[in-house]
Amino acid sequence: MALTIRRRKAKLTVAIEGKATIVEAEQLRDELAKCIETWDRVQLDLGLVTDIDTAGMQVLLSAAVTAASEGKPLAIGKTSEAVVDTCRLMGLENAPPFTAMSR
Repeated sequence: MALTIRRRKAKLTVAIEGKATIVEAEQLRDELAKCIETWDRVQLDLGLVTDIDTAGMQVLLSAAVTAASEGKPLAIGKTSEAVVDTCRLMGLENAPPFTAMSR
């Protein structure tokens, strides 16, 4: 997994490339927590995620809950087919932050 962080004005975009599975979950959780703590607006770019499992989805859901509890929006921009498929398989396509997913 590779993370690319782009800053633009008051928004931070975190692009995740490669796998977001149980192997990468701890690193992903820690990085997203730092981003949410530091920035008022965070957007996730999941367009280059090649594989995501329930652990990866849990990290994304947890990040959304954390951001919401701090009054900070967490948005999902681009999503890969792997993310959309896993989201649908888990029945999360109508759960925030996944409701506004785009591909």
